[in-house]
Amino acid sequence: METCNANIPQEDLRAGPYLTIREFAVKYSTFTESSIRWLIYNNTNNFNDVVIRRVGKSKILLSVMDFWKWIEMQNQPNKSKS
Repeated sequence: METCNANIPQEDLRAGPYLTIREFAVKYSTFTESSIRWLIYNNTNNFNDVVIRRVGKSKILLSVMDFWKWIEMQNQPNKSKS
């Protein structure tokens, strides 16, 4: 996975690497808890592999930097469909 820090606000990189779903939804009100849980449940485009970190059996954390990388990857043209 390539790094793409250019579009990630610097304050987000310093805020802490992981947030709970609720903390993420509060900090980034564009995304609701429900929309994040939907992404996790449906594992859209390997969302869980890229963004989610599980601690124990029930704690779910989101990697802030990887979340924004995942968003950027969704906007990349799919080269295999040429």
